[in-house]
Amino acid sequence: MIDFLRANTFVTKDDYQWSWSVPQIKLANSDFTYTKYLSEKQAKSYWAKHPKKGKGYDDPEKFLNDLGLPIFSNEEKNE
Repeated sequence: MIDFLRANTFVTKDDYQWSWSVPQIKLANSDFTYTKYLSEKQAKSYWAKHPKKGKGYDDPEKFLNDLGLPIFSNEEKNE
């Protein structure tokens, strides 16, 4: 418990003991911060295989939600 509370300072002792369920604690204990960095050669081969993926993110109209609808729109709503 002490290690968990030290690692997750936003959780109080009372929350840990009485509010959080076991699955919540196990999920919070998981470390999702692992990042794999590619070398220049690996990055070039990746972009050669996936040319469209990651391109055009500077255009806000290309951001789509789960339904395929644009998240941002340039149209102004007249109400």
